[in-house]
Amino acid sequence: MKGIESHAKSAYDELGGGIAFANWPLLIGSTAAPELLLDRLFLYAFAVEQVKRARGGHILLPIWNPEARRRYWLTVHWPPETGQASDPYPYLAEGTQHVGQDLGVGDLVWIFESKTGRDREVEEMDGTKHPVVYEDGRRGVIGLSQIVGQFRTIDVRPETYKDGTEKWWRWQAPARFIRTSGFIPHEKVNEILGYSPTHSLRGFGTAHSGLLEIDQQKHGALLSAYLHGTQRLPQAGPPSRQGGPGGEGPEHRALKEKIAANPASVLGESGLTHVATEFGFQSGDRADIILGDAFGRFIGVEVEVEVDLADLSGVLQAIKYPRMYTLVAQRPFSEGRSFLVAHKISDEVKTLCRKYEVECFEVAR
Repeated sequence: MKGIESHAKSAYDELGGGIAFANWPLLIGSTAAPELLLDRLFLYAFAVEQVKRARGGHILLPIWNPEARRRYWLTVHWPPETGQASDPYPYLAEGTQHVGQDLGVGDLVWIFESKTGRDREVEEMDGTKHPVVYEDGRRGVIGLSQIVGQFRTIDVRPETYKDGTEKWWRWQAPARFIRTSGFIPHEKVNEILGYSPTHSLRGFGTAHSGLLEIDQQKHGALLSAYLHGTQRLPQAGPPSRQGGPGGEGPEHRALKEKIAANPASVLGESGLTHVATEFGFQSGDRADIILGDAFGRFIGVEVEVEVDLADLSGVLQAIKYPRMYTLVAQRPFSEGRSFLVAHKISDEVKTLCRKYEVECFEVAR
């Protein structure tokens, strides 16, 4: 696993990352979706070959680009029940599971929340029944999630509605929210999808499943509209109780300036942009760099020259800065990322960072 993450990071992420590799044997796919299974078998073989070449000192294969095969989707959710939060998972009812057979790890799914949910009752263990009460739906796109596993059955009972119909929402794809702080109103969603302004999105999706694959152009238009309504990330913090960085060595400063000048190229992730350098907090802390990514998330970057277990202050700061910036930017914790960047990071520190969701980058001198 460590070798695949080190030498085939994009393939490692697309196969499910730490979640997928936490258990062995690794679940590659299912014969229920043979095309996707073959794709993932090829991806795993690519990752293994990349590790073999790296350890043997041979020329590596070209970097795997997951964006070249990533798919984009839009799903409709009812509002959450009172007191509950919206969730990032696509669902399919029994009989429509074939709609999700091409949905794979790394795919992006826009979540549209309707104004209301269907009238239904739930029966308690003692036989009493009561109506389901929903939160007021926002009637628009509320978030973007990323798939981290294959569609699977979940242990739920069929839902019975007041009109006498029934649906068994027993298929769910594991996912995590990427963004939740933006919004696209219903009318704008219809415009992007090419629907009439009054289209209700009821009966939406392939086979009226509530899930529809969209092309990259429509995804891009949705992302642009979502980001347009989001407040810009702060470029300067409140007055700090202490001065500048002080005591910074020339090698550290050079690496920091190199990253700030061209983060996408240096760190190998498209869409990275520079937001601030030496971002100060009222606590007296200063983040080396704040970046934004292609989805409008913020990234706290801790820059070091070399990192090993003898000094974990860099790891601690990489964890701390995005959390602090969350308050300043007024964003949810889920929209922050932690980067630790150095010329050399020991394998033991990389293992520790994986556990605490700090992304590590080694930059050649």
